[in-house]
Order: sequence, then structure tokens, then C-alpha cells
Amino acid sequence: KVLPPSINKSKVYFSVENGDIRFALGAIKGVGTSASETIVKIREQGEYESFMDLCERVGHTNVSRKVLEGIIASGGMDQFGNKRSALTQFIDRALEHSSSKANDLAMGQMSLFAEVEEVNTISPDDSMPEWDLRYKLDMEKTLLGFYATGHPVGEHKQLIKKFSSNSIAGLKKQSEDRVAARLGVMISNLNLRKTKKGKTFASFNAEDLSDGIECICWDYDQNSEALKDNATILIEAEFSREPRTQ
Repeated sequence: KVLPPSINKSKVYFSVENGDIRFALGAIKGVGTSASETIVKIREQGEYESFMDLCERVGHTNVSRKVLEGIIASGGMDQFGNKRSALTQFIDRALEHSSSKANDLAMGQMSLFAEVEEVNTISPDDSMPEWDLRYKLDMEKTLLGFYATGHPVGEHKQLIKKFSSNSIAGLKKQSEDRVAARLGVMISNLNLRKTKKGKTFASFNAEDLSDGIECICWDYDQNSEALKDNATILIEAEFSREPRTQ
């Protein structure tokens, strides 16, 4: 099992955690090795207790706004208990506060009372709406290459269970060479092509909660309204271990 990234558990590179694989900070798109090494090195002095604590400790380093934004959107800061939308909006203010605090401390201008008071008033606004589920999952897919905390098909789980005759994983375990099936799937990587006779057909990836599989729809013109990238649809298809040509 691949575990999602975590600001306090992920290392620079992929690591093994209780028999599972913990996603690497350095593998998050836009984060990179250098910033990840900084985050992990500073974390050796103690885990990050909050997003504000993180910003105060790494704000003066090579950990940029873009890096923090990527880790938040990938789910790497979920352990702090804040909404991803709130943390993203809070980044600039948090970095400004950490920079100002560092300058004041360097000049000896911050008292203990002022520090405690300011920390209590600087925090993410979790009253704002959270990103909708589809956007959160799409961001995970973009930044990590996979859906880490769920799947877009999941919101239709009960309907899929009711109307599907099988699952993709189940089909792959069948011993028969050809099996008819009805599946609830999400479409991705839709590609339109032409047969030698000039008829349009579509190839695409189909994913359900169990697995993914490559598909071909020979009668695309009759199904063009349903076959869209990122659409969740019910398909009737024939599973074959050998590709069938038109």
C-alpha cells in the first residue's frame, strides 16, 4: 500500500513504514529534493506541531510558497487538522509573520508576552469552505500521479455496486478468454482515432475502485456524449485477453 505524503513522516525519498510505502516529499511535483532535504533536516530537531510552527522553522530557507502549496494540496499537511483551502490561503500571511518574527527576535524587540499573543491571533481560517472532493482528488493526481485519499468513482460507490456485474480486478482474475461485463468506471486519457474506413473510434483508460484497464469503443459516434475525460459512466463491454480488431 502506498501511503500519502506526510510532513512529519515522509522522507526525502520513498520509504518503508510498517510494511507499506510512504510517499516521498521529494516526489511531490514542484517540491523537489533540495526543499525536502531542508524540511527533513529541520524536522530532526522535533516534529512540526502546526502549520505556523512549520513556517516559522523553514520560512527563512529554500522552502518556498510553491513548495508549501504543493505539500498542502497533495495532502501532506492534513495531519494538522486544517482545511487544505484554509492553509493555502494562509501561506503568505504565515510566511510574512515568520519573517517578521525572525527579524524582531534578531533585534531583541519581541517580548514573551507579545510572542504568545501573536501566535494566538495568527491561524488559518477554517470557517471557509473546503475544496470540493473532486478538486482535492484531481490535485492529488496531478501532484502525486495517483489518488491518495480517495477516488472520484467513490462518490458513486452504491450505484456502481447496484448496477455493475463485476469489477475490473474481478475480470482480470477470470479464466475465460472473453467475458461480458457491466462496469461503473471513470474515463481518462481519451484518444480519438480513425479506422481504415474512416470511422471514428476511441481508446481510453477505465478505472473503478479496484483497478484500471485499457478500453476501445468502436462505435464512438453513438457514445460521444458519454465518453468524456474524467466522466464517471456505466459501460457494457467485453473483456478479452487478446485485442480484437474492427
